[in-house]
Amino acid sequence: GGIVNATIKSGTNAFHGDVWEFFRNDVLNANSWSNNLQYPVLPKQKIRWNMYGGTLGGPIIKNRLFFFADYQAQRFDIPSSAAANTMFTAAERGGDFGAICAGGFDSAGVCLDRDNSNNIIHQLYNPCNSTAGPCIPSPSNAASSRLPFARNVIPTAMISPVASALFASSLYPQLVNSNLQNNAENIVTSAQNVDQGDLKIDFKATQKDNISYRFTRAYQNNPSNNSQELLSNGLSTTPIYNTVGDWTRMIGNNLVNDARFGWSHVTVNNGTAWASGVGQFGNTLGIGNGNPGTLPGLLAINFHNSALTNLGTTESTENFDDHVWQAEDAVSWMHGRHNFKFGGQYWRQIIKTFYAGNNGQLGLLDFNGQFTSSGISGSGGDGGADFVLGLNDSFGRGVSTGKTWQQSSNVFGIYAQDTWRFTDRLTLNLGLRYDAHSPWVEANNQQSNYNIATGNIDLAGQGGASRALYDGFYGGRDFQPRIGFAWTPAVLGDHTVIRGAAGRDRKSTR
Repeated sequence: GGIVNATIKSGTNAFHGDVWEFFRNDVLNANSWSNNLQYPVLPKQKIRWNMYGGTLGGPIIKNRLFFFADYQAQRFDIPSSAAANTMFTAAERGGDFGAICAGGFDSAGVCLDRDNSNNIIHQLYNPCNSTAGPCIPSPSNAASSRLPFARNVIPTAMISPVASALFASSLYPQLVNSNLQNNAENIVTSAQNVDQGDLKIDFKATQKDNISYRFTRAYQNNPSNNSQELLSNGLSTTPIYNTVGDWTRMIGNNLVNDARFGWSHVTVNNGTAWASGVGQFGNTLGIGNGNPGTLPGLLAINFHNSALTNLGTTESTENFDDHVWQAEDAVSWMHGRHNFKFGGQYWRQIIKTFYAGNNGQLGLLDFNGQFTSSGISGSGGDGGADFVLGLNDSFGRGVSTGKTWQQSSNVFGIYAQDTWRFTDRLTLNLGLRYDAHSPWVEANNQQSNYNIATGNIDLAGQGGASRALYDGFYGGRDFQPRIGFAWTPAVLGDHTVIRGAAGRDRKSTR
């Protein structure tokens, strides 16, 4: 991994400040070479990107109390772009999928399309014994004995009420042409907007005491929108808080103590933002428990083995709310050729999370074409036709309560280091650190684990099981030694420094 250290400026006895802006705009840009190669030449991609901010620092009480503040903003409003997608044609909404058979039909209404092994393809088959009403697959109608739908036309009586309700809805995307594919258009817009700022106060309490305080606030907002409302819109917001206080005390000419306390709070919210007119659309269509609780929108309807564009989404929201409290103290002591550093650190880590799982809060319905397939390799079937019949091959749904769970852990660390100027040409760095990580526990013991030793499900804090369901290990293996050197060999004329270092880390749990 990497480490990034950042230092915030401090105010001085004079006021200083600046303002700035960075921007990109297609008005100032040349067209791309690929656009220029087209005939007619394609227009430049639109860009609207502004980053701006300013700083100000100065005295509150001369020689004693100072402030420094800064602000930065980003407005990256990505212009809209059009994307083609594929919706059910007017004929398909009425059950007529004849257009997917490019080669036409024989006198019996069977598609003439064949694959390289001369198997029938693009032909739909009836998975039910009856054509007089909504399709209920019959166990006696094995895939290998299904009869073809003549000319790929599903009788009107067999069309699922859910499919009929979807096609009749004003929210279903309108076609822009009569093509079998790429017959609808979706306009996509998005933005990446950020506001962030810092305020730092420095107080020289005495000749030996310096106290500082910093507060940082940031907010990221990255929405995305689709003109086709049943594709849903996206939301992504991240409010950030960070604050730290520091007290440096010069105990003596060669002894300094630094105490610090800080808090960080980052919340990541991702999910779906439905247009107000969508409502509980899954329930409206007649999908049983299509909208759990009060969740709006449409669950994901996925078409496989089909050119159709998927509708809806699995997600509603997910939330990751992380807090870190941190305290540390460090002592620096210079003695002869030695520069000793000793200290300790403590972290209190709290994670508040809601994640519905991979199937999302709203869930999904998959239609893969297996019901309208003949069951013979290469003979196909169509996911859209399965949907028209109301026959999904799988479904899923995650946790839909929206309630968060909270886990916490503690980290303790102590260290000692000696920067020893062993000779005028050789400096050694000798250090040792010890860390202890407490096991993560859930605030209300709402977690479980499979015990491979007993074959039982262990519940947190019950039946002799620990709250964390695993044991932390703190022993000699958690010591982390360090050694480094810097050597200036005389033979190289004092113009070359050779450096090297080695360390050992090891953490374990059981």
